[in-house]
Amino acid sequence: MKYKSFREQLASEQVFAACVFDCMSVKAAELCGYNGLMLSGGLTARSMSGYPDLGIMSLDELEWISNRITDITSLPLVVDAENGTLWSISLTVRLLTARLNEFLRMDFAENL
Repeated sequence: MKYKSFREQLASEQVFAACVFDCMSVKAAELCGYNGLMLSGGLTARSMSGYPDLGIMSLDELEWISNRITDITSLPLVVDAENGTLWSISLTVRLLTARLNEFLRMDFAENL
């Protein structure tokens, strides 16, 4: 089933986004009728490592799980991409900006 983008939904209805952390939680959110998803960096880090979000999960790992999720659903997805540590926020912003610029050049970010 093809779902509306966040932009389309916000123009006409309220968005109820489930906080997800893996593919099983995405499937549960679909079954419960949510019309959007929010990938929690903290929950994802805990589900992958068993430890709290202390900056141990890399952007590559977050991109990997984001790709797995978008492979199995067409629900719109918001990704919490900061890595949980106050001292590394500027580095995270620089890395995310560089990665987003790559996606824009490749025309992946068509719904921005």
